[in-house]
Amino acid sequence: MKRLIRFFFWTLVFLVLLIGADQFLRHAPVESPGLKEFRAFYLDLTRRIGSIGFDRSSTGETREMKKSPPVNKAEPPMETPRYFYVDRDGELQFAHSLEEIPPAYRGEAHPLSP
Repeated sequence: MKRLIRFFFWTLVFLVLLIGADQFLRHAPVESPGLKEFRAFYLDLTRRIGSIGFDRSSTGETREMKKSPPVNKAEPPMETPRYFYVDRDGELQFAHSLEEIPPAYRGEAHPLSP
């Protein structure tokens, strides 16, 4: 019986710490650049995880599974090609269109294969 009580106690402690960390990252003002980046990452991650497979109503109270749009297999979707190029520092850069690529690198840009 003591083991079971100890298990529930430590589970409760863990959940309280987890909820506390979540609330801190969501609401506390942060000044440290590293903590700001981590907070931005955490908020983006929780937003993405929360939106997987669910539609939220305008009030956010009810959630229903998303219905997949019908797929027309006769015509492939028209997608604009994305591009990649190497900048002067040797770093690989990606762009959604040629207009996003600086003019000096447009001749070296290559479209990404689907």
